[in-house]
Amino acid sequence: MDLRELASEHRSMSHTLSKWKPQQILLWYADLDVRVDGESVAYLCPHCGAKAAMRVEEFIHQDTDLDLYCNECRGELDERGGPG
Repeated sequence: MDLRELASEHRSMSHTLSKWKPQQILLWYADLDVRVDGESVAYLCPHCGAKAAMRVEEFIHQDTDLDLYCNECRGELDERGGPG
């Protein structure tokens, strides 16, 4: 899968990105240094720039930069309002 295919799938699965033009998604990917490696997507955390990765199936459901924060930038589970 290349970046254009990823962007197309991402656009079809994400409510937010469905409103974006494909070129806008590719620019967003460039800002995040998105790379597809088999079944995984590697990218840079939009908050701190740390390397991060997730499976393609999960990545294409993410809508915003906040969804792509690394674990450290997301904070501890209790800080996020989750069960502690």
